[in-house]
Amino acid sequence: MRQLGAAIFLAGLGALITPATGCERATPVANPKSVVIAVSGDTAGWLTPCGCASNQSGGLPRRGTYLVGLRGGGGGGANVLYLDVGGAAGGVSGYHRDKFEAILTGERAMGVVAHNLGKSELALGAEALRELAAKTGAPFVSANARSADGKEVAPEAREVERGGRAFLVVGVVSPRYATSGITASDPRAAVLEALAKFPAKGKGRAVVVLAYLP
Repeated sequence: MRQLGAAIFLAGLGALITPATGCERATPVANPKSVVIAVSGDTAGWLTPCGCASNQSGGLPRRGTYLVGLRGGGGGGANVLYLDVGGAAGGVSGYHRDKFEAILTGERAMGVVAHNLGKSELALGAEALRELAAKTGAPFVSANARSADGKEVAPEAREVERGGRAFLVVGVVSPRYATSGITASDPRAAVLEALAKFPAKGKGRAVVVLAYLP
């Protein structure tokens, strides 16, 4: 897969962060009590390498192997928080939609917690995204994407716990990637609104913002 073309911002967390690109020569060794945040992005419709160039990464199978390694194979590894920042679809045709569905199914098998809506996801349209989420169980997130009727395309954020720590994962996309059927409001304002709607509980939490921005 390609290097992700987006950003992640963390607050209130001491954790190991690693890109799940499949390009590493060895899987990092993590403390079993640690939380590892692994992020993929810009899959661009590729299930496996095209084979048209040398030294390509291994696609979804290698990504899955990498995540298994982080988790310690059968157990005993780190607590992995696997996220995707967006850009997973390769186009808008029926063929590309089928490939995107396969990618989402693969991410679910790898234990993805949240998949942010990026440029290629918005291009598919709100209805297609809702149908894919219902069919695959893909945990889409987007705090600033709305369909033409003003309804959210995906949940603003998702709350999850890993290693005894609480996390709030929020997704945003650049307004420049809005389409005729999907609007995208100011990312910063959307994140702040999401934080207000999901107040921290107990001892607090870490906030992860998946931002598909230039």
